[in-house]
Amino acid sequence: RRVGLTLNLSPAPFEGGELELRAAGADEALWTVANTGPGDGLFFPIDTSLQHCIRPMTGQAAKTALAGWFCVDPDRP
Repeated sequence: RRVGLTLNLSPAPFEGGELELRAAGADEALWTVANTGPGDGLFFPIDTSLQHCIRPMTGQAAKTALAGWFCVDPDRP
């Protein structure tokens, strides 16, 4: 896996659920991005030196998202 993808499929904006990326073992995020608008999408790097997470939801609206990744080896499951 080299690149991650998240695509917002929610019908309406929501609060919370930001994507956060940090250096492995670090306490502070390198960046935090909200893709709260319908159709918003993000690509992000995947590497053993990085950790990513989704922050907690804070509002009442539900979040529906597509998440996936791209691999170097096309035969890898």
